[in-house]
Amino acid sequence: MRKYLCFGIGLMLFMACNLGRDKIPITPELKKEMENRQIKKLSEAQIFAKAIDLGRQIADDSQKTLAVNLKSAISTKGISEAIQFCNVAAMPLVDSLSLQYQATIRRVSFRVRNPKNQPDSLEKEILEAYQANLEKMLPPQPNVQQIDDQYLLYTQPILLNNPLCLQCHGQVGNEIKKEDYDLLKKLYPQDSAINHQTGDLRGMWSIKLSKKAIINSM
Repeated sequence: MRKYLCFGIGLMLFMACNLGRDKIPITPELKKEMENRQIKKLSEAQIFAKAIDLGRQIADDSQKTLAVNLKSAISTKGISEAIQFCNVAAMPLVDSLSLQYQATIRRVSFRVRNPKNQPDSLEKEILEAYQANLEKMLPPQPNVQQIDDQYLLYTQPILLNNPLCLQCHGQVGNEIKKEDYDLLKKLYPQDSAINHQTGDLRGMWSIKLSKKAIINSM
């Protein structure tokens, strides 16, 4: 009996040593493969639907945050203060939201005020589609495009439906006061974001989301 007991203990010790010795290290390549397998467990339709929900939340929160700050600036010192706020703080504020949501958040347009808001080739195509839909009296809707195996692009149109916006983006001498336009030209020498009308497509939110972040939120 003692002989069998010693044999059993030895076998367990041997197996335990082998288990420790055969443990597979988690390399970056293996980690990526595990993440890819996790992605494949979910259907593309599920991932795209979640991207729509997550993208809409990010865009709406970003729009609300900017609007609250702009209204505060206008109530303090008027449109000139709002113009200076946009010049100094708008992009850093959007960048901070990008960190918060682990996404790349941009506002792009064909008629930009800040040159950094120029659309890339894919964003340009989507903007053109939104503009075409508006001209056909079709309301532009949020959209999700696949960029590659790891990233999706959520876009949401920005329409000029608030008359207050025209005080910075309307017609000079009409909605935009001369002194405010002079400040705009000083801060944005290449500004082309004027002469808009109510209902115009001002641009769109462009939000790059990783599939990993989308899945983690599900």
